Parts: sequence; C-alpha cells; structure tokens
Amino acid sequence: MRPFLKQIAVAGLFLFLAVSVCSPVGWTQSAPMKMGFIDLDEVFRTCEIFKQIFEELEQSYRAKVSKLEQREKSIREAIENFNVQKEIFKQDRIKQREVELKNEQEEFRKQFLTEQQRFSEEKDKKLEPAIQALQKEVEALAKAEGYAFIFKRTQLVYGDPQHDITAKVIARMNK
Repeated sequence: MRPFLKQIAVAGLFLFLAVSVCSPVGWTQSAPMKMGFIDLDEVFRTCEIFKQIFEELEQSYRAKVSKLEQREKSIREAIENFNVQKEIFKQDRIKQREVELKNEQEEFRKQFLTEQQRFSEEKDKKLEPAIQALQKEVEALAKAEGYAFIFKRTQLVYGDPQHDITAKVIARMNK
C-alpha cells in the first residue's frame, strides 16, 4: 500500500475508533468529543527549550564535523600526493603505501560512523527531558480543556485550523 494511502487508512481507522469507542450508545445524549492536533515541527522551531537544545547540538555537530573534514582533507591530499609520486617508488613500496592509505580511509570511515552514532545518542539524551516536558504539557492542556484526543499534525491528511493547539502548547512550554 502506498505511504499516503496507508496514512489515510490509519487516520480513518483512528477516527472511526475514537468516535465509536468514546461515544455512548445514544448519540443525542453525548456532548461533542473534542479533538485537536499539534504541529511538532513548529513546537521544535519556536519553543525556547528546543531552540536552545538544537543550538547546542548544532555547535557540537559543527565542531565534530570540522575535525572530520580536516582529517578527510589530509587523507585526500595524501592520496593525491601518492598518486603524483608513485612512479618514482618501487612496486613493493607502492603496494605498501596503497594498503596504508586504504587503511587510513577505512579508519576514517569507522570514525565518521562512530561520531554519527555518538551525535545521535547525544541528541536523544539532550532532547529526552524536553520531550517529556512537552508530553506533560500536552496532557495537562488536554485535561484542562477537555480534549479526548490530540494528534500529530504530520499524521493528518487535513486538520481544521480551529483544532490546532500548537500555539497553546508553545505558550505553556515557554512559561
């Protein structure tokens, strides 16, 4: 099934279940069920805590990338120098240097992947408390204003802007 159709099917199923499970037998007796949605991308862009975390992460990432780029450049230069000078070396020295350069490239690749993994772990570690705080604020808002369901905007095909609670959540997070 195509991803777009799958999202529509999932959203439709959630809506059907929400309406059928949460409504009493007599439709006329029930109060309207309140639903809302939140744009997490907007929350991440505008909430002070997330802006601060992302700024710190960006600085950390830039420093790590700068070191890796310098190392990559030096390896590239060594390869270029070797290719220019290899005609003056003996065959056994050429093979030895090719192996050395290949090992340096492989070591760099491993270091790069390790740094990516470390950065991902650092990001998760720094974001976890803020995301937990966001979850608590969303739950508190839902209880205070009587929302039965709050969805992520990215999971909706359409959401009436009157049901968008993003600004309310941002205001609560920035207190």
